[in-house]
Amino acid sequence: MRTRHPETNSKLKSMLYYTKDVARKIKEIARLVERNKLDPAEGARRILALEPDFPAAILMTGELLKKADDLNRAEEFLWNGLSRCPCYPPLYYSLAGVIARLRPGDPAMGWLLVIAFQKLSLSAEISPLCAQLMAPAVENTGPATDPQTYADQAELVAGLLEGREEHIDERLGQYRVLNDLQIESDLDLDPETLHEVLEQPATYAPLLYGAIREWANMDRETSTLPPAVLRIFIAILGEIGGPERISDLLELSQIGDEPTFFHVHWAIYRLGQRFPSAALATFRAAAKGAHGGMLCALAEQLNLLPEVEGLLPALRSLLEEFHRIARDHNAPYLLAVVADAMAERGAVDEAQSVLTRNQALLTREGREWLKESIDGDSEFVPRLVEEDIPNFSIQEVCLERVYMDDEKDDEDEDFDDEDELEDEGEFEDEGECEDEGEFEPEVPFSPRVGRNDPCWCGSGKKYKKCHLRADEEAHLTGARPAASSEEPLPLRMLKGLARWHKEADRTRAQEMFFGTAEDKARDETEFDAFVQFLLHDFRDAETRRTLIEHFLDEHGPRLSPKDRAVAESMRDSRFGLYEIFKVEKGRGIHVRDVFDGATFFVEDITSSRECVKDDCALLRVELRDGRYMLSGNGTAVARELLGEMKEFVSAESKAAGKSPAEFARANSALLRRHYLELHARRFENLRVVNSEGDELEFWTAEYEVLDRPALILALRSLAELVEEPSKDSAAHFGWMEPGEGPRSVHGSIEVTETRLRLETTSLKYRELGRGMLEYNAPRLLKHLGDRLTSVDDLKRSALSGARGPTPLPSEEERAAIQQYKAQHYSTWPNIALPALKGQTPRQAMRTNAGREALRNLLRDMEHQEARSARSGEVPYDFNILRRDLGLKDD
Repeated sequence: MRTRHPETNSKLKSMLYYTKDVARKIKEIARLVERNKLDPAEGARRILALEPDFPAAILMTGELLKKADDLNRAEEFLWNGLSRCPCYPPLYYSLAGVIARLRPGDPAMGWLLVIAFQKLSLSAEISPLCAQLMAPAVENTGPATDPQTYADQAELVAGLLEGREEHIDERLGQYRVLNDLQIESDLDLDPETLHEVLEQPATYAPLLYGAIREWANMDRETSTLPPAVLRIFIAILGEIGGPERISDLLELSQIGDEPTFFHVHWAIYRLGQRFPSAALATFRAAAKGAHGGMLCALAEQLNLLPEVEGLLPALRSLLEEFHRIARDHNAPYLLAVVADAMAERGAVDEAQSVLTRNQALLTREGREWLKESIDGDSEFVPRLVEEDIPNFSIQEVCLERVYMDDEKDDEDEDFDDEDELEDEGEFEDEGECEDEGEFEPEVPFSPRVGRNDPCWCGSGKKYKKCHLRADEEAHLTGARPAASSEEPLPLRMLKGLARWHKEADRTRAQEMFFGTAEDKARDETEFDAFVQFLLHDFRDAETRRTLIEHFLDEHGPRLSPKDRAVAESMRDSRFGLYEIFKVEKGRGIHVRDVFDGATFFVEDITSSRECVKDDCALLRVELRDGRYMLSGNGTAVARELLGEMKEFVSAESKAAGKSPAEFARANSALLRRHYLELHARRFENLRVVNSEGDELEFWTAEYEVLDRPALILALRSLAELVEEPSKDSAAHFGWMEPGEGPRSVHGSIEVTETRLRLETTSLKYRELGRGMLEYNAPRLLKHLGDRLTSVDDLKRSALSGARGPTPLPSEEERAAIQQYKAQHYSTWPNIALPALKGQTPRQAMRTNAGREALRNLLRDMEHQEARSARSGEVPYDFNILRRDLGLKDD
């Protein structure tokens, strides 16, 4: 029997795929954002107005809400985003960060991270956006561009969450089930998972549709739906979805690879059986103006529908414009299917009439194929009937995978029917080479990781500078390359946690690190710090060994020399409180242990770009292959808290009978927790006042401008207002204290075309400022309202890290700032300072203690300037002050 396959490379314009117009507009908006011509928040808003399901715009909006500290809205927005894009890993990662800040200790945060990592492990490639977003979370596990890294990280985090499944709420539970379905569908689907999804169609049908739509509109290589998973999702959607999904699946009915093609048509068939009238109406609507391949698909699906009123007219409608597609190579097959379907329903005469009336329009080859198919020795059977589409259940499709028998290793490379490689030449006869021995083609060398990725051995060096050459030589000689662990060493060590540490030990570890027996990790960074503590520092009660020491005792003799060397360097790593005394950009940092003065050059390019001289941090330094490197994530320590940290360690080490350096190395969790408590108290107790001693509050009064030219003239006439240069169309005024000489600033005024904004730093000056404006310009302004930003709001913003972009100053502004700083610091040596116990810097120079306090103060000020300079601000050279005061340059 011969059948003619419909074309396989077209799709309908419907709701599954973005329309070309929408896709074009999204690209234009994204391009404007990339070129800094459009604010990211506005770009995300415009994209979501065009396409509410666009995952990157949902992510951007959620992240902006999080940065604005609007955490409740961020959480609800991201949950809603997951319902639309349930297979987009960054949404899970972002939501985990929000929950960590809203409800520290909520296990939902950890499970969301597990889901994000597991989904990424299914991708063929990791997108640059995901790699950039996730890099901090997997820094100690592997390259952020390697899907295997995320599989390892998911296993690690899931291990830490073991035993906490009972705390999962219903909203999170559905995404865990969907994730189980996604992972199992790629290999071997558990019947219980399938049953749970089938039993709750209202919950899972929208999620499956969202996942399929997400796949349809994103890059195939970075999609988290491998072909097998996509097929299972499509089949289940056909089993539990509503009639509205028929038109969506028709868009996929022309897909190229056969296994997916059969799953799509099985799903459409099931929807047609469940909703025959709706299916009939959808098929008729889709037929209008459709190409030949789509008409063939509609004819096949109409042929499979149960008896429903209007079926024969629907079959006839497929041929209403047959002359339009008669020269199409699909036209003969369409005629054959329609005639066969009519005959099956008793309309034999009409079927014959259809053939007679239309076959003359076909090409000669088409007429020959039709005659042979209809009148030949074998009965014509439509393709979907031949493939037993009506005979398989959802269990057979999903569990027995009846339509995946023909899967190829490279199943993600979808070939259309016309791409069968027919012009590649003929194969030689199998017997021609029988006497030449078995031929084995040369296998090209495949690097184990990217050339610039960290080496698989765990050395911390790039692959090209470590094992690449050895692996290439091993490939050429046929030797076995140096063995690497199947899993990263830290993960293998953590797997022994339950065996080497009792439950009481694990509880004690949590108490030591978090201050409570309940795990309260706020985010992935804190998870990483806890893992580092478990590996390097925590000792069980019975043997007093760390996990690394247990691992070496048990596995050391069987490790490769490289793995053993790495494990030993981890064991011998040195934790401490370090001060950076020199930065070599592009190479690393020079650090000094603040307790014993030991110095190291740490090769770390990232730190060399982010750190400045005199930065302080709690770090773990590790020696590998004769070079020092950082292990894990450090904790930055504010210089103003350095003295308190040193006092704390000095007192605690004395009580413990150890040197401060030894005590610090053995108590990483205690030092970290104490610093975080100091930092939190510093903000809690912070009282900020203005120059008059009033509590600092940031008030904004908004006005509608009724007559801008007259208003500008009125403002310029006021002696207390000083007009400032402006780079935009708005007018800017500084509100100064009356009088001659140096004057305090009370506030500022900005006037745009339609609005006036008064900003002050206290309630008193807000009232005075409003009085000034409303008295001098009563008919030129209309008050709209006031807004308060308290110091507590600023504290929360500082603690959360929420900060908008700071524009770089122009050359004119830089010159003005430099001039201002030069004038300010020229008088600074004669100003009495609290940090010098009320003395001026010149007075402090008269005693040894005063000079030491002055040196420390200048170092702290210089450090703050260096930090500000990293953000583009204009730094001041404090050696000018040192020379003026008679101190040596630093």
